[in-house]
Amino acid sequence: MNDPSSLPGVPAPPPFVAMSQLIRGAYGSQLVGVAAKLGIADLLKSGPRSSEDLALAVKADAVALHRVLRGLVLYGVLTEVEGGRFALTPTGELLRTDAPMSLADFAIASHELTQRSLVHLFEAVKNGVSPFEQAFEKGFFEHLMSERELGERFDRVMTSLSGMVADGLSSLYDFSSARRLVDVGGGRGHFLSRILKANPELEGVLVDLPPVLPQAEAYLEAAGVRARCSLVAADFFDTVPPGGDIYLLSWILHDWDDVRCGRILAACRRAMAGKGRLLVVEQLLPERVEENPAAIVGDLEMLLFLSGRERALAEYRRLLEEGGFAVTRAVPIPSPFGGVLRSIIEATPRP
Repeated sequence: MNDPSSLPGVPAPPPFVAMSQLIRGAYGSQLVGVAAKLGIADLLKSGPRSSEDLALAVKADAVALHRVLRGLVLYGVLTEVEGGRFALTPTGELLRTDAPMSLADFAIASHELTQRSLVHLFEAVKNGVSPFEQAFEKGFFEHLMSERELGERFDRVMTSLSGMVADGLSSLYDFSSARRLVDVGGGRGHFLSRILKANPELEGVLVDLPPVLPQAEAYLEAAGVRARCSLVAADFFDTVPPGGDIYLLSWILHDWDDVRCGRILAACRRAMAGKGRLLVVEQLLPERVEENPAAIVGDLEMLLFLSGRERALAEYRRLLEEGGFAVTRAVPIPSPFGGVLRSIIEATPRP
């Protein structure tokens, strides 16, 4: 739901009201998370239904569910219609699991991961501890690997977003002079598969930890590009396979602190042996918040979940120079919803 104060011609609420809305801000995300976990949007896709009918379908308390549904009306997810029934708004349609650009998995993952981490944000600000590790007593990626259903849900969220970014990268960047693309930390191959489909002459190498590779093989096979891919088990902090024309680090460096970013870049630099190109795809922090609010939100997510952070272009330039690279250009990938989705930072090895 849009913040009314951000719309042209709509006055900002009085400070007391604005602060009250901020204090109660968690209500909306919790209500959406509950609705997504119950599958309310899927039940409403064929038309309006009453809270009693929905409660029977999801085995919930009818009175409590009715109060939640009215709360979702307040947040623009549902609307009330005749006969005390509820229907989806265009915003609520995004919680359908079969909707284009569905956010159902995102809502559930956020409900299960973000809210527990936020409880420990104060300790993070005071002491520099990881909110996620305080909440779950293990690292973010370790937790996703131990919780299979949640890990698969998070993977679907990343697949949806990476598809938009990979398509943007393919349309903006010329791969025609390259024959071998090495996707470092490529996960299950969502990003690599989209690039290979858009560039039929390109071969791919996916590099990740051994437990990830069987899933990557299955995904690349289903995507129809497995025959053009090699799978290499490696820890990118220590080694990266040689022989690539282009090395890709997509959403990798922002996960890690400067020291570990340096180790990743050093491994890439050794593999490249003074030739080829490195592409770093990341969300760049703006000089001022209003220039890219999404990047500020992304940086807060890094604060909650991982040891890394979003960085400004100057910070990536410094990291790359310290790693033996020279930045040649940075190309923004436009978001289909306005603004910048990610940026492509191209670098080459320094002599």
